Amino acid sequence: VGDSDQYGIFVEKMSPHVKYGDWIYYSPASGEEVEVYYTTLPNTSPGGMPITETKKATMYFTSGYQTPGRSIYIKAVAPARIAYMIGAEGENNNISTISSVGTIDLD
Repeated sequence: VGDSDQYGIFVEKMSPHVKYGDWIYYSPASGEEVEVYYTTLPNTSPGGMPITETKKATMYFTSGYQTPGRSIYIKAVAPARIAYMIGAEGENNNISTISSVGTIDLD
């Protein structure tokens, strides 16, 4: 699971070996619809995997939560499912939930 860099290359944010239930920073909370990219293929090319070779899903958020200091977090909840939310990092790296949690099934 990851995002696209400025050159259209897949940037991994969550590996297949991540622990279930741990929130991982994805990006700043900047919109009501945010794309997430994923693949089951190994990255074998030296320059990285073009984003066009990945699959895409969309995370949906209620308006009003996209303010400075808030970020999108994702976590693995099943072998082919992630949860996502808008949250804020607090003391001791604790992440507080600001928006309700949604899920995406990765096929």
